[in-house]
Amino acid sequence: MKFDNACLMHGNSPGARTYQRLLLTTALAGMFTILPAIAQDAASSSAEEETQLVQSGADGEAEADAVQDTVVVTGIRRTLQNSIEDKREATSITDVITSDEIGSLPALSIGEVLETIPGAGANRSRVGATEFALRGLGPFFGATAFNGREASNGSGDRSVNFSQFPSELINTVRVYKSQQANQIEGGVSGVVELETLRPLEAARRAVQVELKGNYNSIQDGIEGSDPGWRGTASYVDQFEGAGFGRLGISLGAQVNRINNPIDTYGTNTTQLACDDTVDVTVCEQVSRTDVANGTPFYLSTTSRLFRQTETDDSRDAVFAAAQWQPNDRLEFNVDGQWSLASFGEIRHDFGITEAHAFVTDRDVTDRGILRSYNGISSVDSYSAMRDREETYWGGGLNVAWQATDRLELAADFSYSDTERVDEQFQTRLRTDALDIYGNVTPVANQRIPYTYDASGGEVPTVTFDPRFDMNNHDLFSDDLIIARGDLINKNTITATRLDADYDLDMGWLSGLKAGVRVSELSYEQLNDDFRTTQTDRAVDQAVNLACRIEFPQDNFLASSDTNTIKSWAAFDPACQIREYLGENPLRLRDGSFKDTGNVDVTEDTIALYAMGEFETSLADLPFTGNFGVRVVDTEVTSVGVRSAFAVVDNGDGTIRLEETGGFESQAFAHDYTYVLPSINTTLELSDDFFLRAAIYRAMVRADPSDLGAGRDILLEAGDFTDAQSAISEVTANGSPTLDPLMAWNYDISFEYYPNRDSLFALALYYKVFEGNTIPVVKNETFTVDGVSFTVPVTVSQSTDETSEIYGLEATAQYRFTAIPESFGGLSGKVSYNYTTTDFETQDIRLGAALNAQTGEVEPAIVEPVSLNGQSDHVLSASLLYEFGPFEVQGIYKFRSEYFQKFVGGGRQNRLIRDAEVVDLRASYILTPRTRISFEALNLTDEPRLADMPISGNIQAYEGYGKSYFLGVKHRF
Repeated sequence: MKFDNACLMHGNSPGARTYQRLLLTTALAGMFTILPAIAQDAASSSAEEETQLVQSGADGEAEADAVQDTVVVTGIRRTLQNSIEDKREATSITDVITSDEIGSLPALSIGEVLETIPGAGANRSRVGATEFALRGLGPFFGATAFNGREASNGSGDRSVNFSQFPSELINTVRVYKSQQANQIEGGVSGVVELETLRPLEAARRAVQVELKGNYNSIQDGIEGSDPGWRGTASYVDQFEGAGFGRLGISLGAQVNRINNPIDTYGTNTTQLACDDTVDVTVCEQVSRTDVANGTPFYLSTTSRLFRQTETDDSRDAVFAAAQWQPNDRLEFNVDGQWSLASFGEIRHDFGITEAHAFVTDRDVTDRGILRSYNGISSVDSYSAMRDREETYWGGGLNVAWQATDRLELAADFSYSDTERVDEQFQTRLRTDALDIYGNVTPVANQRIPYTYDASGGEVPTVTFDPRFDMNNHDLFSDDLIIARGDLINKNTITATRLDADYDLDMGWLSGLKAGVRVSELSYEQLNDDFRTTQTDRAVDQAVNLACRIEFPQDNFLASSDTNTIKSWAAFDPACQIREYLGENPLRLRDGSFKDTGNVDVTEDTIALYAMGEFETSLADLPFTGNFGVRVVDTEVTSVGVRSAFAVVDNGDGTIRLEETGGFESQAFAHDYTYVLPSINTTLELSDDFFLRAAIYRAMVRADPSDLGAGRDILLEAGDFTDAQSAISEVTANGSPTLDPLMAWNYDISFEYYPNRDSLFALALYYKVFEGNTIPVVKNETFTVDGVSFTVPVTVSQSTDETSEIYGLEATAQYRFTAIPESFGGLSGKVSYNYTTTDFETQDIRLGAALNAQTGEVEPAIVEPVSLNGQSDHVLSASLLYEFGPFEVQGIYKFRSEYFQKFVGGGRQNRLIRDAEVVDLRASYILTPRTRISFEALNLTDEPRLADMPISGNIQAYEGYGKSYFLGVKHRF
């Protein structure tokens, strides 16, 4: 639904927005002023209701702390108490966030839940947390299981996009920071277990609905942008009868319609090292040897752009589970999840397309970073429509049988499938010496002079020749390109697991566990790209006039003080495609999905384990734990295709290569076997003080997309007469022979539990990595227009290099009991993680590389980065204030710079800068069954800043704005 522009609540005038902000500020101030008073009245007037609530459990958000003097513990505090209790009872070094009931985790997403766990950080995207980083290590080094099973995704890596699992339908998030033999292999930093409620474990029948409205601050400046919303419903019930035993069912569903606009400055992801001793038309690249011999260089990208984006983000999710106990020896659990995420974007880009050409008057740092320069470039107005649809299916059946009083047998069958389909239409109009009417432009040239200055802030200051009016549609008159790109990612995991658990009565050895797991993972990435040009200037003129629009945003990149590009001539992409291609633009595709960059990987794994559990004493102190071994055998099959190419003239002075067909498949096989021993121990020094220690070997497999056998051919921009001079480099999009990264891990943890609300913990850990990767340059033969020639190809290859990581993790959680009860309750939590490592990741294009012909390692042009996802510092802190039925929580999160690898091989190093984020949550129990809530994310309006290929060389600035959610939850 679109609001009328005249409506004050969605007005675009400065006065209307000022009124809206004033109204919102007044309302929030009023809420925080009057709620304590209301809470005090409500607390006294509803004391009898609350006592009944504790006794009957009608709401599920209140429990009794004491029997005689009943204390109602609700919401976030109850979740924190449950988490402390679960951590205390764990058999390994573990952190837990858990709630008694479905829909009670205090966060908007699982990623935000995980950020409250000690040592945890997140890769943030569009305000919210998505992928998860533990102990300063990114998602590549961790593993995630959903109800004990691997979950597929549509990204090509092994991480899990937590936004596909609504936090309202999950009641426990468990993070194992030390591992044991009966857990699925795959995590060095830890294993995340997401668990849904088992319906027979619920205390009673529960029916609950929740509705939240959403608003983003960037929407202030976008005309016609609607607020978002999300609705969740869940049902849990139990049945019992003499004929069928006990049966529990749970059902949940969520509809999510959220707007996530984003403002972007970015560069191409190709970074060149250019000779700083010459001024030439196009960057003259230097080799590793040139730099080693003293040739000065500067880093340059091939293009720069400013992007305004409007989004439409929706997700529908359904969860169902049944738990059946026909008798006291047999139990069946079946669960299934389905989600459909649809993401639509309309993009308007302003592009400097020859950023590596005509670069003069350079100011270059001693590390090669361009601080400022003068340039001349063609300028483009891009328009794009992008749609993504991702479907997830997952679930399984678990059967547990108590065969004897001592022996339990279990079987688990699981399936997880994700298909992500990306479709994008893009059009481009470029500046020319003549405008759309054939008149000479003020600059009288296709290329426009500009200055670039990145010395003053996060977004570079770009200033064009004042004769060029970037908002004048008439000046974008030539070199039309229409492109369509389709990309399909398919990921499927099937697994069967058999386990046996035997209780022993043999003194210190209390139990034995053993099992086998057989799984198959398949991953496909399919490309279908099409591109055409149009050279009739009269057609360009007609479409330009028909499809021009006003720039749709009046606060573009307002979060940056140094940005000077506020708007430009924009066009309606749907109109352009319709006018150029007619009513059926879907025909703009080949449909074969045959491409030399495709990925087709199958991974078959068999894992066996045996584990013993012990309970004894050490110096008269309780001493418990487990020890075991897991043996993992994996076979990888990767299929790539090869094709000849033809040169095609783009009509604008550049060329491209198109595959000629006749694809030939090539299959590559690789296998490996590893032994993973582990031991976890807990020494109970007193009732409240625990000492835990663990030693284990863990593995991290390469991402499926990194195991591809395809080739990506990169062409330089500029005027070329033949393909050999245009091809800058061929990069492998993966390597099927990559071995897992192995690590020995040593952990020790001290934990003190003074009361139910308080915890103090200190953990030290040390990891020794066995293996790394290095770029390898070798020659391969390619055929273009019937002519064969040799081109260097860069491939990642495993090495036996070792490295280390040292870490410290500290947590303090405390309830300030000295505060008088009449002033409410105050609790605080602080966690900090520090890591340091000598691990090095070389840039695949500009880092050190092994020359396959000579056997020599060529020195790096740029310095290496650290482990994927490794941050030196991760800090989170929160304060929780409660006053009767009212509670408010402020959360601060900090994560220092880290390397975030692109998904898929052949991409250069990307570094995400330090980030500080402040969130706020508040809720009020309106009635024993109804709660209202308010959440504010990214209150500091923190952008996401990325550098490439070294720190300080800005690659992207992404502004997400602030997001607000107002909701109501009712339990029937």
